[in-house]
Amino acid sequence: KHVLPRLRAFFGETRAREIDYATVNGYIARRLGAGAARATVRYERWALRRMLVLAVIAKKMHAVPMFPTVNVGDNARKGFCSPEEIERVIHHLPDHAKPVVRTLYLTGWRSNEVLGLMWSRVDFAEGEMCLHGSDTKSGKPRVFPFGGLLALAELLQCQREATTVMERSRSRVIPWVFHLDGERIGSFRTAWRTAV
Repeated sequence: KHVLPRLRAFFGETRAREIDYATVNGYIARRLGAGAARATVRYERWALRRMLVLAVIAKKMHAVPMFPTVNVGDNARKGFCSPEEIERVIHHLPDHAKPVVRTLYLTGWRSNEVLGLMWSRVDFAEGEMCLHGSDTKSGKPRVFPFGGLLALAELLQCQREATTVMERSRSRVIPWVFHLDGERIGSFRTAWRTAV
């Protein structure tokens, strides 16, 4: 959706065997010069290299050329907000997004990890939420012990009660912890930007 059109615009009709270190370096310089984030350009470079690796595997090329590296530098997240600041933003969110953002704030999990959380992965008896490796960016399973965090324990209990009421009224099982009228929330990006 995003990477292929950019690569296609630059490389156009260039044959795969004509792509070399200098060509890729030119692409990187052009993208960085246009203001693209270094992490984005590194991902685009990775995608191009992966295409060439697949061409070698398919015996359409003999070898993958050397590629220049794209150093990201200090890419750590910065600029965390206080509980008061996050609550001011949450106040302006639609009701279905409020518990999602509170959970994101309290756990530090990624939004797709929280939005994809299912009731089968919430253990109230043990006070734990777990993610399988297939649900995380790192590919490693993760457990969050919410039992010791009263605010999160109460939030999850309220979500469970509201979901149970909806399940009974609609005669169906809702597997998602966070949902909108029983359907999984795909994204709340527009609501977040508006609230901010």
